[in-house]
Parts: sequence; structure tokens; C-alpha cells
Amino acid sequence: METLEVDGWVLSWESDHEGALLGISSGDRRPSPSAGRSAFRLTARGKRLGVGMAFLPTTRVIDVSIQPAVLEEVLAIEGGSCRPGSCGSIVAGWIARLADLVSAWRPIDPDVAGVNGTIGGAAFPLLGAAYDRGASPLREIPRWAAPVLAQDTARAAAGAAFGPKATRPVVASLASGLAQATSGAGSEGPGDDVAESGDDRPVVRLLPLGLALMGEPVLEPDRLARVLRQADVSRGSATWPTREQVTAFRRIAPLLGPVRTERLLCDALDEVSRRQLLSELIETLPQVGHLLPRRIANRLEDLVIQCRCLLPVDPNPQRGGWRPLPARETHAATRRAPVPGARRPTRAGAPAAPAIRPPEPPTEPLPRPRDPRRRALLPPRVPERPDRPVDLLRHPQRISELHGITIDEDLRLVIPRSGAELAAWGARLGNCVGRYGPAVASGRSLLFGIEVNGALAYCLELESNGSIRQFLGHRNRPVPSAHASPVCRHLASVGVVDPDNPANQPWLARNDRGRASRISA
Repeated sequence: METLEVDGWVLSWESDHEGALLGISSGDRRPSPSAGRSAFRLTARGKRLGVGMAFLPTTRVIDVSIQPAVLEEVLAIEGGSCRPGSCGSIVAGWIARLADLVSAWRPIDPDVAGVNGTIGGAAFPLLGAAYDRGASPLREIPRWAAPVLAQDTARAAAGAAFGPKATRPVVASLASGLAQATSGAGSEGPGDDVAESGDDRPVVRLLPLGLALMGEPVLEPDRLARVLRQADVSRGSATWPTREQVTAFRRIAPLLGPVRTERLLCDALDEVSRRQLLSELIETLPQVGHLLPRRIANRLEDLVIQCRCLLPVDPNPQRGGWRPLPARETHAATRRAPVPGARRPTRAGAPAAPAIRPPEPPTEPLPRPRDPRRRALLPPRVPERPDRPVDLLRHPQRISELHGITIDEDLRLVIPRSGAELAAWGARLGNCVGRYGPAVASGRSLLFGIEVNGALAYCLELESNGSIRQFLGHRNRPVPSAHASPVCRHLASVGVVDPDNPANQPWLARNDRGRASRISA
């Protein structure tokens, strides 16, 4: 057993062929054997080390192998290389000596690798191979990546991740992807686990591995290899995706198909901002998957907006939100009272003639029950006001001034003046906008028509708070971003659309590639 007092810490180390126990305590005196203290237990697991936090003198041990930076937090030292003779240097040297004893990975120089790199490489051999090529150590290992990185060879890792699909191209792509660490200086995004520490070294590319695990149920080996080779513009993926997101996408991948799944995953790797879109798709697609048409969008932005169009929206929020369905009423049959003077037939004689009964009053049919949950599929129901007829639509002065405004030379804004004009819009666009007269008259909805080259092509609906509810074209088809973005940005510049509303951000974003964008709130 070794005990040292360095930098205000009392470090104790006790090791054998099966593992070691590292004790850390603060103070000017050595801790007594009976004193309660926290420690770290390192256990040999084949050709790797398992790291657990032990609470002595109890036998409770918590596995912290996926958090190799925990020792740096306990010792309150900065990440990266250690100064020779410091407490971090001593701990890294002890761990490297144990790793050499159990034939696990160990760094060439523990002081250069630091405590984080020494523990992470010894616990996950594939990470150690990336650290040998100059990659910056990860402070946290994603749970979905731990079974893959725990293998000692790339072929074993590909088999653990993809099973029988681990062909030679998949193995080569996985090995090269982890080895070719990403240089992400100046990039930002979820999972940037080294940007805060100021370490400019490249980091290991784990995000392509996570997306390949998402699409594994439907992707063939060649498609898996292309996803693994896709360039990653981020600096790490310790916080995204989560294990729950990986599991959820694997459930919806059969609905998307192999071609569309590969396109969506490659789109998420192409830009950092698209990760949030993929997260939104994972949440919304299971809710509206049964409502999707036969032709599903191939691009990530288009599919997210297509799913937004199918989400239910309560058109009457003033009524207190959704309520459970009322119990179905049962109408018991009423027993008719006997007619006065009617004689019952006797057994001996012939049956008496039926008495003439007075006609029963006509009964009105029961009202047809309406499911409150289907209100989202109907136009808003607004009571008519006699002092404001529905057929004549009046708008505020700032809205009326926008009638006839030209945008980008070929787009023109028009405003409906009456319910009859709205009905003509509905017939022109093939949707239910013709029944939105009560909502526009009451001020709950604001409609804009967009003419392209002099013909009505799209209709935009705004809520009273400046939020875009829906923006659709003929037969509720999506609007191309080349037409939608200029219109939304112009309305935001005049104060009609709220630019600070998070729901309006996708509509106001520029799309330099000119791809079609499907817009709905």
C-alpha cells in the first residue's frame, strides 16, 4: 500500500493482479483505517479496466467508467496534461501501471494523457487508439457508445454494434471514423464537451456512430458505411443523441425506409443546427406516423414541417383546453300507458278489435354526438355578432395597407375583403380556407393570400399574437422556401409576424440552397 500527501491531498493506492483501490482524502494528516472515506475501485475486465466509485467502509460501488473526468472533478484539477510530480501525475502513473499489469491500454506518457485520458483509454480500448493519434480525451462517454468502445478491436466493435451487417467496408469506416478525429475549432453545437476547457486538439468522431446505430434496423451495410464516413462538423457528441433518442429512432426507421433514413441521417451530420430538427422529428413522427401521406419528404427540414402540419391544434383555446369525452347517454325505452277503454281479448271468444289509439306526438331526432377531439379538423367556431356581419371582413389599418404589396417582383400580398372572397379562395386552393370567415371577422385569425405571377397560389394564417399557424398552397401542399421565407421576413419587418417567437424561427431562416420547405404551425 502506498500513501502520499501531495497538493493538499492524501492519496492511498493498494493494488493486486485483479485491480486496485485508490483512496482520496483532504487534510494534513493521513486518514486512519477506520475513518469513512470515498475511494475509487479499479477492476480488471479482460483487456480493459472498470472504474467504480466506492463508499468505504461500505461495499457500495457505483460504476463511473463512462465518466472518466470524475477524478479530475474530485481532485479539482484542470483537464489536459498534468504537471510532473502533481497529484494528477501521481494518480495517472498509478493507473497506467495497473493497466500495464492487466494488459489493458496505457498511454505512452501518462503526464501528457492526463488523468482523464489515462482512465478513458484504459476503460475503452478504441478510445485509447484514438488518443494515440492525438485526439482530445472525452469527459463523458455516451451510454449507447459504451458497448462498442469497450471492444479491443474495430472488428469486434462493428460486430457489437451492427451484428451480421459488420462487413469489411463497415469495419473500415468505423475504424477510420474514430481514428480521423474531427478538428472543430470555432464550431458550436450540442455535445461540445471540449470547447469549454479550451483544448484545441481534435476530438473523437462519435456522432456518425450514433446515427449509424439509429438507422441500423433498415440500412444495408453499404449505407451504414456511408453514414460512418460522413463528415462531422461538431466537436464531440457526449450529450446528443441520448440513449432514448437512439431507441426511439430505431422504432420509426422501418416507417421511413432505407433510402430516406440514410438521407435524414446525413442531413443531421451536414449542419449542427439540424440536430434539433432531428430531435423534433423523433418526438413528433410517432404521433402522426399513421397520418402521413404515401409520398413522405426526403429532406430533414421538409419532413419535420410535414409532421408539424399533422399535429392536432385546438381551435378554441378559450374553452379551457382538452377535456375527456363525456359518457355516452343511454335512452331507455319508455313504457306506454294503457289506453283508457281498451278491452283485452279473452281466451273463450274471438280476440277483440284493437282500440284506436290517439296519434303520438312526433319525436325530434337525437342530436348527433360530436367528438370534441376532432375539433382540430374543423374550422374555428365563433358566434356571430349582429353588429359585425361575417360576410364583410374588416382589418386594422396596418393590415389593410399591406394589400397589393409586391415582394421579390413575382410575389404579391392580398387580403380577403368578404366571406364570398374567402369562399373563392377555398375553391381556388382546394382547401377549407373558405370557411374561415367567422375566425377572421372575430379577429382570432388573420389571413394573407400570396399571388404568384398574378394568380393566387398560397394562403398564410396568423394568430393574434403574431405566430404563424399554417402556410400552405394548393390542396394543403407545402410552400417552397424560396417563396415562403421572403413573405415571412417581410411580415416580420413590418411588425405583423413576431420574430422573437421560437415557433416562427424556421419560417424566417434563410435557405440558400433553395430547397422546398413545408410550413405549418
